[in-house]
Amino acid sequence: MPEALLSRTDLAQLGCRGAGSIDAMFRELDVVLLPRFSRPFVRVADYLGLVERSTFRDDRVRTRASSGIP
Repeated sequence: MPEALLSRTDLAQLGCRGAGSIDAMFRELDVVLLPRFSRPFVRVADYLGLVERSTFRDDRVRTRASSGIP
């Protein structure tokens, strides 16, 4: 369901380990904040898009900037 919402806990269960990596996703993606609810969410479709854009296969070369190497 592309419009489903993922919390920080959901992202951790999907394999995103560590607060830093989850924080990076929340900085990169649109964040959904529901009224009277303190927990932020991201949409499944946005998460999947980020994973796809960040996946390097034989047809893409990883640059220094995208590899996290200073």
